[in-house]
Amino acid sequence: MSSIFFSWKKHKDKTKSEDEDHKSANANLADTGANTASTVDQNPSNSALNPQASDTSKPSIDIHDIESYQHPIVFPPYMPPPIVHDGPVRVCIDMDTYIRTKPIDEDSCFDWWTYNGGSPGPIIRIRLGDVLEVHFTNKDQTGMQHNIEFHAIEGPGGGSALLTVGQGQRKR
Repeated sequence: MSSIFFSWKKHKDKTKSEDEDHKSANANLADTGANTASTVDQNPSNSALNPQASDTSKPSIDIHDIESYQHPIVFPPYMPPPIVHDGPVRVCIDMDTYIRTKPIDEDSCFDWWTYNGGSPGPIIRIRLGDVLEVHFTNKDQTGMQHNIEFHAIEGPGGGSALLTVGQGQRKR
């Protein structure tokens, strides 16, 4: 089973060029030890894509050596509790996808693709430098593949290609 980890990226610094910002962000992601879904710079010397090219003067963080906590499942309009940690943590969340039939009005129903029973899915709150570990299980009995698209993650489809799972499959 492969592990899929994402690290949050800060918003673009308006004082830097786009290329400098991408290189800086990728270097920061590589320093966390996380595998990234970013494809902003396909240069083989990019440390996020080629670990051998990374600056060895900076200590790397093993994601298994940092504090870990299970993220609560909270749906809109509610928000997860405020973040209280100072340093990087590994934030774990279990996401299941399945179909729920819900009424639209008194005469009709709709089959919703849900995440943990809700649509939209739960809100995930993490900080810059945190590592997000998603345990994603497809419990849809129709045979449909599902994925998760993170709108705050760089890369094709917000990482959705890495998190596509078939019926009965689980990715972590």
